[in-house]
Amino acid sequence: MIKTDCIRMAMMSAAAAGALSQHAHAQNAPAQGASVSDRTQSEYRQEPLKLGSLDIFPSIQLDAEYSDNIFAAPTAPVDDVVFSLAPSLIVREQRPDRDLFLQAKIGVETYASGTIDDQFLGSLEGRLRLRQGRLTRPYVSFGVARNSTRGRDAVDDFLFIAQPIAITSYRSGIGLERDFGPFTLDMEGRAARTQFDGDILFDNQLLDVGFRDFENYVGRAQLSYSQSPNQRVFVSFEANSQNFSAPSQNLALPDFLRLDRSSDGYRAEIGLARQVTDLLMIDARVGYLKQSFDDPTLRSASGLSLQASATYNPTPLTTIKATAVRAIDTTSNPLSAGLVRTEAFVRIDHELLRNLIVTATGRVARFDQSGIGADATEWTAALEARYLLSRRWVVTGRLEHFEREGLFAFNQNRFKVSLRYRF
Repeated sequence: MIKTDCIRMAMMSAAAAGALSQHAHAQNAPAQGASVSDRTQSEYRQEPLKLGSLDIFPSIQLDAEYSDNIFAAPTAPVDDVVFSLAPSLIVREQRPDRDLFLQAKIGVETYASGTIDDQFLGSLEGRLRLRQGRLTRPYVSFGVARNSTRGRDAVDDFLFIAQPIAITSYRSGIGLERDFGPFTLDMEGRAARTQFDGDILFDNQLLDVGFRDFENYVGRAQLSYSQSPNQRVFVSFEANSQNFSAPSQNLALPDFLRLDRSSDGYRAEIGLARQVTDLLMIDARVGYLKQSFDDPTLRSASGLSLQASATYNPTPLTTIKATAVRAIDTTSNPLSAGLVRTEAFVRIDHELLRNLIVTATGRVARFDQSGIGADATEWTAALEARYLLSRRWVVTGRLEHFEREGLFAFNQNRFKVSLRYRF
């Protein structure tokens, strides 16, 4: 019944947005493949601070979020209000020979009840892409972050944990693009380490999640062919290795949490990216995946590999995006990392006013436990409104319902209000 109500709520919101669009100013359609949520009208766009060729965007954000089940407990939920304050700095440089992006953030998260320790928030990430002539484009990336898992975006990154756990992550990547006439070869290597600090509430007791620390290594190669900017076909191959810390020997844990989920695998895919019309962009790839676990108790995962997305702009004020994925999950969730995930997601963005964007999202995902323990199914429905008061002030409100059945079943409702000041 809850899922039905959430879907009905999202559909009603989308219909209301369409009915009210007659009050919005007529706008040009967004760029191909882009959403209206990515477009900011000139009178509300943040102006960068200039330092030579660098564009600098400083800001500070205050969040207040209410959760009716702060520990994601199946019974006897505990509610709380979480406050966070985080200044951030973005640096961009776009030149004919390079693109540079840097972002730094630092802050603190505190709980109104006082029963949970304050969390330190901090991150630094960067990307650099060079252009050595017209044919060769090397690139590098890095990231270091220590955040509360509750601040992660479940819909976009699938990093939802819903309990107050601190996560520290390190990641790096290096790659090279090279053109050979109409062909482009893209080769990339990535490495990441994720560490957990804190306890989860499981079966009415607190358990340290440090035993789920893991490292992830990925190598990828893709060859694409394009004679037109509106269409590209490609083949790709990706190999990965996931190495988890030694499994916990805590007998209070269920069997599937006392297994070694370290694994090695690969996926091979063919795909097509095409601008079908000025209003519709598709990007789809399909193939085969296989993941073999070190622990013989866990059966190998194999079969269909799928990544597909479609972006549709039925009007200059509305964007609909749908995605479907079947892959080995690399979520930072210590309870479900390394499982096979099948997911569908829909997002509707509507520019209700020049300075007001409303968004409705819906998502369903299923985790395959590789034959050990119960599988899990998750639903998420959310409504969000982003109101630009001026070039400097932005207010955002978000209402979300989350529900999981099977593995670690629970329900959770969250309401969040954010106030951002852009210098």
